[in-house]
Amino acid sequence: ILVLSDANDAGKLNPDEDRQEFLWVDVFSEDEIQRLFGNLDVLVPDGDAEAAALRRKIIDEIGPTPQAIVKTAAAAKKAKEKAADAARSSGATEAECVAAGRAAVRKVFEQWCEKKQKEAYIEVVHLLTQSQHKGAFRRLVPDLVESYPVGVSPENHVSAKKASTDIKDYHAISHNAEARVYQFYSAAHYYAARRWLEKEAEAKAKAETEAKAKAE
Repeated sequence: ILVLSDANDAGKLNPDEDRQEFLWVDVFSEDEIQRLFGNLDVLVPDGDAEAAALRRKIIDEIGPTPQAIVKTAAAAKKAKEKAADAARSSGATEAECVAAGRAAVRKVFEQWCEKKQKEAYIEVVHLLTQSQHKGAFRRLVPDLVESYPVGVSPENHVSAKKASTDIKDYHAISHNAEARVYQFYSAAHYYAARRWLEKEAEAKAKAETEAKAKAE
């Protein structure tokens, strides 16, 4: 029994379908993420619409791992205690101290979201502009965006087959060995790919407009 910590590590194994069987451990479901937030007692939505909205963003747009949530929650709790103590020292009411603590928690998670979004965009850009098979990835990524969150089968996609040799070196896309499809590594990578494609389309449209204007 081999326990692989990275989905793309499966691509490093020699294929042996007669003896190999993959057990895919998927990301947390929404209910599991909500329960984890509750158990950690962070971003509590009761009476805090901003916390509820931030939870929603993390689930829908980031696609966090449990480890990332636990680590960020630990930092958020420290920030909460520090903010509440500072408010208390300045003579704030208990309600104001609670509000300061909640704001500090939101700030930590908001900064973490921004960091994950930036990292995802950089990884997608590297995949599409610097990888050995960037041309294949440029044909594969639009189909991954279109099929999200299901994924694309390498058996039915020529570009996916070609890109498979160096996909393990980039964390923008992963190979689901159980479903036998390529998928975005996280929701953050999906939105990063969408953003890159939109910027490419805008640049192309601008160039065409400028060329047309010169021709006239």
